[in-house]
Amino acid sequence: MTRTCSDCSTPISRDSKGRCRPCAMREVSLRPEVARTRRDGLNAKRQDPNFVERHRESCRVAAARIMADPVKAAAKREVGQRTGRHNFWREADEASKVAARDAIRRARLSWCPEQYWDLNAKMKVGGMPLAERKAVILAEIAGTAENARRAVLNHQDAQRIRHERDVAQSY
Repeated sequence: MTRTCSDCSTPISRDSKGRCRPCAMREVSLRPEVARTRRDGLNAKRQDPNFVERHRESCRVAAARIMADPVKAAAKREVGQRTGRHNFWREADEASKVAARDAIRRARLSWCPEQYWDLNAKMKVGGMPLAERKAVILAEIAGTAENARRAVLNHQDAQRIRHERDVAQSY
């Protein structure tokens, strides 16, 4: 009878304590005292200028070795392009952040004229679904079918009210 890991059901040896090695390491790494000890040790190493310079140099050498291989270089470029947009906010200056936010907002609100953005935001905060917000805003824009439909309905309502008032006053 083989034993299995208590976390992932992987077969384990009879001498192990109940977890496979990856699960045991994960459990150890999640302990706050272990994380604190590792963090303190790494911070102490970073204070040593020799360590920092050796680390930089080894990173430069490794990057050059990877970029010398065309297959690895292409894979690295692809990963950079895929994840670069997520790290954009960390490195960008304020002007480029503002420009990017504006471009994103314009793309997401391309259906809505800019003068109605505040109205859209207020309705969104109020919990109105997108389909309803679009219907309300498009009904406000002159020249759209929704606006024409609303104008006709308003005119018909005004005529009905006028007729009911005339009928009520005739007696």
